Amino acid sequence: MSKEYPEAMDMATLLEYLREFPLAHLATIDGDQPRVRAMALIVHNDELWLSTKTVWDKVRQLEENNRIELSIGIKGESGTGTARVTGRAIKINDNKIRSELAEAIPWFSRYWSSHDSDLFGLYRIEISKVLIDHPDDGKKYHVRC
Repeated sequence: MSKEYPEAMDMATLLEYLREFPLAHLATIDGDQPRVRAMALIVHNDELWLSTKTVWDKVRQLEENNRIELSIGIKGESGTGTARVTGRAIKINDNKIRSELAEAIPWFSRYWSSHDSDLFGLYRIEISKVLIDHPDDGKKYHVRC
């Protein structure tokens, strides 16, 4: 059964929350077993991105099935809420986009030597659904995607 979240929020408001606290828990599918891990979420050009080293199991999982869900803590003035983002992780091979994102990621050089490194995995999140448990008013919101 799908949850209904009666209140609406626009994407711009959601992105402002995500810029403040960019740690996400990413769920992938490994055969018939879900796998969850913490990852840095990148908000760039009003889109959500993930990057990782290509040697990790999550890369193989995303190649086999790119459906994902992210759980993200969102901080408000009086508490912490949650955003749940459902969608697909789209692998980015375009060199221009990879270069642009490499420059936008403040910690990039701690993990990769160059945007064209075979170890640099970059994914754009194609969002299909977002549900928000608001940190301040306690209401349940859906985001128009």
